[in-house]
Amino acid sequence: MPVSIYNLLKRVVGEDPGCPETLPPYWGQRKGGLKAGRKTRLSKSQARLMAHKSHLSRRIKREKIVSMLTKELQESKPVLLAEFVGRMLGDGSISTFPKYFSSEYESHARMRLLIKELFNYDPKTVKREKYYETRLRRISVQVLNKLNIPIGKKSLTNPHVPEFVMKSENKEVIRALIRGYFDDEAYVSKNRIEVSSAVRLRDEELRGIFGNKRSVSIRLVNEVVKGFKPPRSNILEDIRFLLHKLGINADLRCVRVLFGKTSLSVEWKLIITRDDFHKALENNLISPWKLKRLKP
Repeated sequence: MPVSIYNLLKRVVGEDPGCPETLPPYWGQRKGGLKAGRKTRLSKSQARLMAHKSHLSRRIKREKIVSMLTKELQESKPVLLAEFVGRMLGDGSISTFPKYFSSEYESHARMRLLIKELFNYDPKTVKREKYYETRLRRISVQVLNKLNIPIGKKSLTNPHVPEFVMKSENKEVIRALIRGYFDDEAYVSKNRIEVSSAVRLRDEELRGIFGNKRSVSIRLVNEVVKGFKPPRSNILEDIRFLLHKLGINADLRCVRVLFGKTSLSVEWKLIITRDDFHKALENNLISPWKLKRLKP
């Protein structure tokens, strides 16, 4: 027994029964950096190597768990996963500390339900001045990474819709992703749906040509800059392809160049009108709460 316990019992009994042998204080201990009562001393390089090995071990274990979870969700809950991806491609912040922003509380209520069904935890929604914010855990963005959606601003990374949606023949999966994206990004009027997306432009010469303007139409840019080719919006390109799978035609066009304080970007618009607008409603691509707010 430990010496401290032995001394305590000796005081309680009131006499010394005698101890034939006393072992080293850390006898039998294998962990904690101690051996035979002596502290092991590591050099800085050895300590760094041990820390690096420990980090790699935890990383490999985490990657394995995330891969298994992502595969399981694609097989067992593809509709819910597709809608979650659509919402994150819309108003989601795909970063190390992921968040979900939207001015409509209904979108956050739906996102919390998705998170509970997919990842089994309850995120918190807080009220900001002009919008709501739902804070997510890292597991959500790690799953997005496994679906080949990179971390960073979507205008910079210009991500694609994941392959499990693009190659799916299940129309419910396709509808779920489009509905999730449209709830956040679509402007819906009485007979028209418009969705906008910005893509970062790396051409600082335009700033020198157009001065301090905040935006310039793409028609004017083409007239001034011959051979100008704006970068495509991968998200809207993929959504137009998915709409075509549902029998809905959409017009995709580049409308203008936006001049920010430190960056340039091009704005793309996906437009659904006339008979295709009614087909979109028949396919439930717009949530009921959003339809109640239709403007004449």
